[in-house]
Amino acid sequence: MDRPPIEGYLLKQGDKGPVKLWRRRWFLEVPSEQKLYYYKDQSTANPNGFIDLALVEIVRHIQSHKNGFVVVCPGRLYNLAADTPESTNEWIRKFELIMEERMSHWENKLDENLLQLLPGERVKYSFSDTLLKNEDGDLEYSYTALLSNYRVLIVDENNISTCDYQEDEFSIPYSMIYKVDKSTYSRFEILKIVSKDVREFNIMWETGGHKRKYFLDCLEGCIPHTMMECFSYVYSQRDNSLGDTGNCGYYYYNVAKEYTRLGVPCINWKFTNVNKEYEICDTYPSLLVIPESWPEDNIIESSMFRTKRRFPVLSWKNKQNIALLRSSQPCMGITGQNSYHRLDEEYLDLLSVNGTESLCILDARARVAAMANRGRGAGTENKRYKNCKVEFLNIDNIHAVRASWRALSDLCIPRLLDSSGWLSSLEETKWLSHIRKILKGAALGVERIQTGLSILVHCSDGWDRTSQITSLIMILMDPYYRTLEGFILLIEKEWLSFGHKFSHRHGYFPGNDQEQSPIFLQFLECIWNITLMFPTEFHFNEDFLYVIYWHSYSGLYGTFLCDSEKERYEYLVNEKTASLWQYIMNGSSNYINTFYEPKREVLIPVIDMRKMTIWKKVFYRWNESLFISDHHSSMNTEMLKEYKRLKELESFLMKEGRTEDLGRVTQNLEDMEQEFGSKGNRISAWVSALPSE
Repeated sequence: MDRPPIEGYLLKQGDKGPVKLWRRRWFLEVPSEQKLYYYKDQSTANPNGFIDLALVEIVRHIQSHKNGFVVVCPGRLYNLAADTPESTNEWIRKFELIMEERMSHWENKLDENLLQLLPGERVKYSFSDTLLKNEDGDLEYSYTALLSNYRVLIVDENNISTCDYQEDEFSIPYSMIYKVDKSTYSRFEILKIVSKDVREFNIMWETGGHKRKYFLDCLEGCIPHTMMECFSYVYSQRDNSLGDTGNCGYYYYNVAKEYTRLGVPCINWKFTNVNKEYEICDTYPSLLVIPESWPEDNIIESSMFRTKRRFPVLSWKNKQNIALLRSSQPCMGITGQNSYHRLDEEYLDLLSVNGTESLCILDARARVAAMANRGRGAGTENKRYKNCKVEFLNIDNIHAVRASWRALSDLCIPRLLDSSGWLSSLEETKWLSHIRKILKGAALGVERIQTGLSILVHCSDGWDRTSQITSLIMILMDPYYRTLEGFILLIEKEWLSFGHKFSHRHGYFPGNDQEQSPIFLQFLECIWNITLMFPTEFHFNEDFLYVIYWHSYSGLYGTFLCDSEKERYEYLVNEKTASLWQYIMNGSSNYINTFYEPKREVLIPVIDMRKMTIWKKVFYRWNESLFISDHHSSMNTEMLKEYKRLKELESFLMKEGRTEDLGRVTQNLEDMEQEFGSKGNRISAWVSALPSE
């Protein structure tokens, strides 16, 4: 122990009798016993009692005394007070140092077993005698629950070296926690932690020790509640694996360079700095592209006619100047006579080219949902927009998507369940139905652009369903976005710079449960389904999509922290945190599709439920039973489809003489045969029994 022993006078509140008085006591630490004794005064020989420093779990300020603080131990609270606020902070810091010394025991133990904590991570609290309830309902003993400044760790005290706590089923970052529920089981107090990456584990303690309550109090104190408390700010300062360029990934996306690639500026389009200080729209980027002939002064007024002032701007255009634009819904007013209506009409009329009904407006909502917004003064474009045609995509809102995702997650979480109703339960989640609607909407957009129509996409506020549709249309229309670098740029452009509310939708902070919804996951799952349809058209593989999905929730990198470009600037994200893109590019060879051989300019996905499939790596990752059930199960049906696809690819590569690629495919087929526990002939019979598509 390098620090001096604790000693000094404090006020201590009594814990007996109807009136709990504050009395002055002398406190003296005995380090060899890990106890802090308190006496009537400094000259008294026998102590009145002691605080067991080995059991201190929480130290925090209290409101009942202006200089007071509480020391929490299992089954006991000590209300103390110093003479001044400064002295109170000093005492609290002394107790924190003691807890840090105790926690270093676990950090050293992890280090001794080559299980390094993350750079900047430190253990804050430990809870021994923790039990686990496994998926079979059995109790497992001898665990310790650790709370670090980043995550919950459940450590096997008897076999610590068997688990990789960097990415293990018993390690869950705070940003990944979806909900925490309490219950009782026999003589145990249970805490069920449900994660956003489809995990659930039940930890428990015997009743009477109040450990669950203290665990929850500590957990509440560890979970970040503000942006600057996020672990990514600590992680970036300590992580040397990215070298000296940890934040260079923030500069992959250059707005001017990207639009120049598309041919901007040109006779139809120009750059504008009208939103340079984010004064017009604080959720839009500072540099935008608008029609060449539209005066910038008009933007200030016309933007008032769109919710959140998200006026129509260019996202992408082809070589024929057919444009893809995005915005939010119009503020029609309850009567449909908003005074800014005329300017918005003129603006959209200017966006129209090639004659009557030349601007196609894709409203991502259902018609009834759009009409319901009229009561709030919003809605959709009406007949006064002469050269426009509105088509509704019927994509559900964030609340329906959240309910669907939760239902699917509950279905896939490992637990002892009857699998006889699996298919009907899967259908009832409606998850694949949502995926199909999104892909159908994107395919419709591609079809309209191919017929020469420019498109304006919006939903309500233009940062959820709008981002899904514009991104997918660009992926389907432009091969550049199917490369690894192009896909990163697409996310930066359509999701990050145009203000998808990542911190709200991903639930980084407590208190926004109704704002959570896996909109970005839906987009990635749509991409994954498209890659299955066109396996040689994408430069990147499934691992690339998965690492983006996982780290959009992990809280390690600052890339997805905020809700807008403005917020990222205000919170110094580029300067203070590491970029996920730099991490990915440093290991880019892990994310390359070895079968990449692009031949198509435009991709047209097959919009058929029989072609839709659940993203197994996300939803089934922690549930091995979904992979090893008998060959009649739906999961093996999906595997048989994949086996069939690989066999067809094997034949193609054989004809082309591509021996190196052929060897990899053959190895994958052999691995699948081993997983099925059967040889090729029997599996071929199963494949032939699959329903026709």
